[in-house]
Amino acid sequence: MNRKLKQFTEVLNSQSYLHKRSLFGLFLAILLIDRIVALVNFGFVYTDIDQTVLWNGLLDYSQGIFPEPFFYGQPYNYMLESLVAVPLYWMNIPVYIAMPMTTSCIVLLPFIILAFLFFKTKNPFWAFLTLALPVLLPVEFNFLTSLSRGFVQAFLFLPLLYIPLFYPQKKGSVTLLYITSALCFIANQSSALFIAPVFLFVFSYHYKSLLFYIKALLVLPILFLDYLAKEFYTSHSERIVHPHANVGFSLDTFWESLKTYDHFENLFPFFSSWGIVYPLLFILLAVIGYRKSLIKEALFSAVAFLMLMVTFAIPKVQERHDEADIFFTPSRLFIVLPILLIISLFIIFKKSKNAYRLTLPLLALTVVFMILKNNHLDRKIDHILDGNIFPSVKNETLVTRALHLNKIALKNDVDLIVHANMNGYEYILDSYAFNPIVYHSRKGEKKIISVNLYGDRRTWLYSSSLPSRQILLSGFKIDSNLLKPFDHEIISDEEIVIKNNNLSTQELFSRFNLEFKI
Repeated sequence: MNRKLKQFTEVLNSQSYLHKRSLFGLFLAILLIDRIVALVNFGFVYTDIDQTVLWNGLLDYSQGIFPEPFFYGQPYNYMLESLVAVPLYWMNIPVYIAMPMTTSCIVLLPFIILAFLFFKTKNPFWAFLTLALPVLLPVEFNFLTSLSRGFVQAFLFLPLLYIPLFYPQKKGSVTLLYITSALCFIANQSSALFIAPVFLFVFSYHYKSLLFYIKALLVLPILFLDYLAKEFYTSHSERIVHPHANVGFSLDTFWESLKTYDHFENLFPFFSSWGIVYPLLFILLAVIGYRKSLIKEALFSAVAFLMLMVTFAIPKVQERHDEADIFFTPSRLFIVLPILLIISLFIIFKKSKNAYRLTLPLLALTVVFMILKNNHLDRKIDHILDGNIFPSVKNETLVTRALHLNKIALKNDVDLIVHANMNGYEYILDSYAFNPIVYHSRKGEKKIISVNLYGDRRTWLYSSSLPSRQILLSGFKIDSNLLKPFDHEIISDEEIVIKNNNLSTQELFSRFNLEFKI
């Protein structure tokens, strides 16, 4: 037994390229299995109210419709995840599968590309460690990064920054630095945590070059396009349902943040509460780098630390709702930290000669932790959902309700569905989820407008809902005396079809002593 174990260890420690490539494939497979387990048990099973907004973005984008440049109803946060998921939706993959699948692919992309880069530059252990790192993170990280909410869309461009980072003097690196930094930043401002250390690292090589400063002009076209997108809401202020607030700096917020110890939860290996170690690690790495005369490398870690300190002073970033767990944790804005850490470690310790001999312990640790963290997953999911105040629901429930409403709508040739959102979040979720879910099943049937009585983020739909002749009311209990003047059919206690309507929707609901908000 000991002899076989020794032989296996020797194989793992072999310098054979074939063995290294096999190990790379093994670590990659473990990473993908770990992610698939999370998707099957959580990502494909549950959704929340913000994710259903991106579902609508996917439906619209798949039809070439772009009602607004950003996350519907707010002047910030593009919906790039919805755009990337379009090919999957075209292949008839359900929206509640296509979106978390896309988000998971995006979040793993920088890890996998970085691992390939390490492997190709003959740093196999660092490649294995990079692939293992997401697996070694708490299971809550998997759940958080399967939520399609715009947290990770900067990861689409982030791997391009590896080129100027690892090849700062290569021709074209400065050009790529500026263009990619601009793309990452407009995709998600939290990417500044990664942009700043990379930028100053490359700057340390080129600060004497006039061309370096001239090339800063390359960001202007990208920032101008972002400016035009924001100007859309200046011209259409009625479209703003959720303004961009609390994004300045506050000393009070900074001091309050220093008193809190649960920063960066779920983002550090093994233990959810160990995220607070990140600032200490970056300071430690900066000191080690400085003592080893790796000044540029020390600067990278020092800037990472300083950027974290800056976020302590931004109220929007520190906004938290403990009762919402992963659905509204500040950690959603710091998902880049594990990548930042692995790079900081590499540039300081890359010359370590014995790192590869840690491959076997790393592999064993990765496999064991993957098994442990995914054990009793149903209990862990229940713990997250119990007491959660953020509007979330099982996809199965949304599908059942959407197909039920679709059946009624088709039978009665309905033009418009109005949901009673004053009676609970389930009706708001129904409103958002209806068309993205039933779109593939309608097979050329007319698109039915699905809105909420009191309005929602899709403000443009409300003007379109005025001339509807056949209206399905979902979630309403209306006095029979108020219904008498209208041609109608009561489907159930909470479902009514108004037929041959010739009033505006606003006027119709006023007859029911309700206000339809436009």
